[in-house]
Amino acid sequence: FRMAHDSDLFARWQATNDFATRILIQLAKAKEPGKHQQRMKTYAKALENSLNDTSLDQAYRAELLKLPTEADIARDIARNVDPDAIYAARSLFSKTIGRHIGRTLEAAFAATASERPFSPVAASAGRRALRNLALTLLTARGTKNDKARLQAQFENATNMTEEAHALYLISANGGATRQAAFDAFYEKWHDDHLVINTWFAAQAMIPAKSVASRVRKLLRHPNFSLTTPNNIWALLGTFAMHNVREFNRADGSGYNLIAKQVLALDRINPQVAARLLNVFRSWPVMEPGRRKHAKYALSNIAHTSNISRDVYEIASKMLDD
Repeated sequence: FRMAHDSDLFARWQATNDFATRILIQLAKAKEPGKHQQRMKTYAKALENSLNDTSLDQAYRAELLKLPTEADIARDIARNVDPDAIYAARSLFSKTIGRHIGRTLEAAFAATASERPFSPVAASAGRRALRNLALTLLTARGTKNDKARLQAQFENATNMTEEAHALYLISANGGATRQAAFDAFYEKWHDDHLVINTWFAAQAMIPAKSVASRVRKLLRHPNFSLTTPNNIWALLGTFAMHNVREFNRADGSGYNLIAKQVLALDRINPQVAARLLNVFRSWPVMEPGRRKHAKYALSNIAHTSNISRDVYEIASKMLDD
């Protein structure tokens, strides 16, 4: 009831977030996630009620549509975390919401279209946010029309907020259009050293084993430099902080990739290397196999000769913890 009707907007958002978190944790731990369909439908119906409430600001309704991230769920589970299970749970939940309130999401997406020039004012930002979040859940539904809608937004967006969001969704959902979208975005923006970081970030978010080799290849790209912090956070930071499943791969390859780059960075910019090393802070909550691989990567860093004091202290402290 609070999720759908509470007049206290913070309490309403909190109830929405808490309900979603409980469902996602249950799905991640469930042996048969399909048995939780009714709870997901109940959530979707309450969410639909808020989405249809036009007395609520578009920005607020967009916040309600946001699901807890994979990192949020891992932090709440806090013990023997399986990132593969969390990814599967979030994918199933998003798809279920998209299927059950698809028409309402389609209406929200259509209602937030605008041919006006880009404006940074709050009302316009809220409209874009709501449109992007509706597009996210519709894309998760995965019908032919949903894929066409996503492609159309990518090709016809009149502002970077919508174009970049479409690129991220194409990256996350794969298909034959993924590489074509990367190529088109690069051709359009390769001369803009700020926007090209969006291109790096989108590729670092690919939820597939092949992303590690792609990241290594991009480290040698002419537009990338380890001496440019924005490049580092766009590519390596995005991979480690936002591609939770692939960074925490069960075989340890994600940990090894970042550990190697921390050591390479330490020779160039120890402060940035130390900051990047912090992505390992969640390692103690992972399941035993992943903990073993993460500990091995951290130990290699801590026992490397001639590393900076900052990197050594952070690695050692993590191992002690």
